[in-house]
Amino acid sequence: MHDLGALGGTYSNALAINSSGVTVGSAYLSGNFASHATRWAAGAVTDLGTLGGTNSQALGISDSGNIVGYSAVLGDSANHAVLWASGSITDLGTLGGTFSTAHDINSSDKIAGASFTSSSFTHAALWDGSGVHDLGTLGGRYSYAYAINDAGLVVGSSTTTSATAPSHAALWNGLTVTDLGTLGGNYSSAQDVNNFGMVVGYSRLADNVTFHATLWDNTGIVDLNTLLDDDTVNAGWVLSSAWGVSDKGWIVGRASNLKLGLENRAFLLSTPDVNAQVPEPSGAALTLVALAALRLCRRGRPWMKIVPGGN
Repeated sequence: MHDLGALGGTYSNALAINSSGVTVGSAYLSGNFASHATRWAAGAVTDLGTLGGTNSQALGISDSGNIVGYSAVLGDSANHAVLWASGSITDLGTLGGTFSTAHDINSSDKIAGASFTSSSFTHAALWDGSGVHDLGTLGGRYSYAYAINDAGLVVGSSTTTSATAPSHAALWNGLTVTDLGTLGGNYSSAQDVNNFGMVVGYSRLADNVTFHATLWDNTGIVDLNTLLDDDTVNAGWVLSSAWGVSDKGWIVGRASNLKLGLENRAFLLSTPDVNAQVPEPSGAALTLVALAALRLCRRGRPWMKIVPGGN
């Protein structure tokens, strides 16, 4: 574990990393009076600046080094989605409302996030070379996009038409939006998608109280706790939420262990052979093969083992 440092202040927060190890997030300036989007690379800490307002935050980075997030505008009257690229900052605009945020960017520089509409409802948004597009909802008033993969699949959450379902995990493919469902409860949210189409997030169980880390693939919805090996389950680990998934299928998120008195720990889920390599995706056929193999392993021995981290 390495301390990445800050911008002269006390606090910093790393939120995304690309395949070259360039990390982005935010850090406080000297005196802790403002927090700016920050880039960490090769031992250097870079202040990415703002749109003229006090604060900014970086939330995603592409392998080419383009960075997205949000920044306060001059006068701090609103936050706008922004792109940092080639040493400059660009205001990405909104869907007609006051606020917007960019959460993730893919290899084609398509950007996923959310924006207020002119009706002041938050909708999932996609920015591309032609502008900003409203991705719509699952029938409710609100939606939010958290991640986009290189194929342009966008995941997040959306309210539905049901009064008893506040929000469901959602997937946008550029033409339609799909309700990914829940683990029996009234709430779920998708947080990340890899280039094989594996989606991770969290969902309430049927008691509508307990949250479990969740995987969605081409075969359906899976409680990630059911994939843990017996030693991990017997040790008391419970996975409450998943926040990221790599193309290897490794998953990170949040866990607890009441037997050990641990309420909040980072976890890494990986295959038992941590040196196993997943081939690079090369089309829909390979994606289906990879996901089918995952399902076959799941039908036999649980295939994931937890590696607990720090707070």
